[in-house]
Amino acid sequence: ASRRMFDTAGVKYWQFHPRQKKISIEFDLIESTPGDVPTLPSKSRLDNTDAEVTSNSNNSGALKNFRIENHAEQ
Repeated sequence: ASRRMFDTAGVKYWQFHPRQKKISIEFDLIESTPGDVPTLPSKSRLDNTDAEVTSNSNNSGALKNFRIENHAEQ
């Protein structure tokens, strides 16, 4: 449905291709601080490391396309 809507509106779109093959998510860190937002690693750290996709029983198989964007001021 969204593809048809974009075609009708004349919006250009394309498949997302991630730069990294693996993404690491530390669920223990997220679950240990339910009210807090953990600090994100710096962009240079993201570019220079291999990330790994990990999941717990609640999220297995749910992560297909994931994009990390750094909106911090430079």
